[in-house]
Amino acid sequence: MRSFNSNDIPLFRFLFLFLAITSRTFGQAGFQVEPPKVYFEEKNNKLAPVRIKVTNPSAVRMVIRASCVDWRRDSLGEKQFHPAGSLPSSCCPYLRVQPETVELEPGSQQEVLVSLNPDKLGNQQLRNGMLMLTQINEREIAEAQGRKSGFIFKVQIGVHLYHIPAAVKLKTMEIDTLFLSHNKEVQQLQVRVRNAGELDLESQLRVELTNLQTAEEIKLPPVPVNTMPGERIWLKTLLPEKLAKGRYLIIAIIDSGTDIPLQVAELETDMP
Repeated sequence: MRSFNSNDIPLFRFLFLFLAITSRTFGQAGFQVEPPKVYFEEKNNKLAPVRIKVTNPSAVRMVIRASCVDWRRDSLGEKQFHPAGSLPSSCCPYLRVQPETVELEPGSQQEVLVSLNPDKLGNQQLRNGMLMLTQINEREIAEAQGRKSGFIFKVQIGVHLYHIPAAVKLKTMEIDTLFLSHNKEVQQLQVRVRNAGELDLESQLRVELTNLQTAEEIKLPPVPVNTMPGERIWLKTLLPEKLAKGRYLIIAIIDSGTDIPLQVAELETDMP
């Protein structure tokens, strides 16, 4: 697999943001990738390769190159990218992509074969990475479309990669901190959750408020959160602006699916 230069990391963040802003305007210059997420699951001590479909819906030729980076979420849930192989849970050193460079004529598509070397992965932990598919002939495309401005638009799409050993099965989610922050205008509930298991989880935070004087119940919109093993992430949700004064019971619930027990934390507080 091609080596990754750590000096390119800030560029990834810029490209993702810029793509989100300009996707409608410059959609004709983009490409499509399916699926967005890949799981390599062991069956009979073997890992089957996965095919990723890359499509060029535009009217210009595209050249796309594959690379791999590590990533983790920070305490606010934002992805932070790192050089390939720098994190203990990285799958990038064991990744093989065939072909690494794809040339797509207008309206065409091609499959990319993605595989992991099972002999070197080990079976003690989940491993992950991000397969980056990056357009590398952006100047050619700009010229073909007659764009004469000084801006060159580069498209980059990330595909999540996960390797789950057969022995890795523990799913556990915890709430380790819960408090209410006040100021003159808003009241915000802050909840910190921790993935204490061995697998990545897709969860929802549900918050219920009960006025202990009137028994009125209020349910807030759920807050989604995705976590990797060991990650601690802060979730924040605003309480309704016009709450009646009184004492309230606040219940925070983390729901990570039917096969994981609900995690519940409670807080009693006075609303001014």
